[in-house]
Amino acid sequence: MGRASVINWAPPATTPYAPPDVSTPTDISTSHRCADTSIPPPQASSSSSPHTPVIVSPPPAQAIIGGIVARSPATTALPLSLSPPSVEEGESHTENTSKNIKRKKVRMQKVNTPGFIDIESSHKRAIVWYFRKNVDDVASYHAFLNSIESELIAKLCECVRINPIKYNLKLEATYVIPNLPNSAQNLAFKTSARELYGHSNVERLVDRDFAALQAEEDFYAGKYSGFSLSCIDGLLLGVYEYTPMWGSSYLPLTESILNRKAVVNPQNIDLQCFKKLSITVHRGFRL
Repeated sequence: MGRASVINWAPPATTPYAPPDVSTPTDISTSHRCADTSIPPPQASSSSSPHTPVIVSPPPAQAIIGGIVARSPATTALPLSLSPPSVEEGESHTENTSKNIKRKKVRMQKVNTPGFIDIESSHKRAIVWYFRKNVDDVASYHAFLNSIESELIAKLCECVRINPIKYNLKLEATYVIPNLPNSAQNLAFKTSARELYGHSNVERLVDRDFAALQAEEDFYAGKYSGFSLSCIDGLLLGVYEYTPMWGSSYLPLTESILNRKAVVNPQNIDLQCFKKLSITVHRGFRL
């Protein structure tokens, strides 16, 4: 009796699987491609069977129009000829402000003779700027720096003879895009400020500065910005008064620190303050 119910049982009827209706892409006219190329039509897989879901390939990342890859305007790179020159990503922009352009024009018109000419000073001549113009129109950085090396050494020795100084160099030039009118850009390669004393080896320091300037220029030339050297304008020398803190300098302590009786602050008139302090600590002292 139970056997007949098992034999007569059958699974419930189900509707047969029907694959989705995927239309075959047709030829698209050239005008339609140009109007909407961001998302190409989906393509059906050729290996689909009546009982296998159709795999639709995702749209490619880039659309090709007439053999040319179409990119988003936000990611399309500018031509090299339109890229602004940059040494330190902002250095050229600083040199091309209206204020700096006027100042450079004034010194280029003011200096017409060789040698480092005093062109500007501030703070009662605590800061003095000298300019060595490229009056001979030397076209090579290496040749220009070699031609003025002895003049720079003589000027630095003259300045440091009075008191210690700090100085830095600024090599100025003009770059242009070939065959493009009104594309001139001011560019400058700088060195950091360096201390100079009467006993310093000026020749060796100048050689290091020149090597640093040429290394900066080589780094910029390797960027292939599209700009070419038009002319070397000259070398700007900045000289600053420098007063280092020597021994025998005495700074009185504030009342709050003095009352703590935890600091030794000897006052002497020679250069042996550290020696006297060490002897005092070694022998013992009363605060």
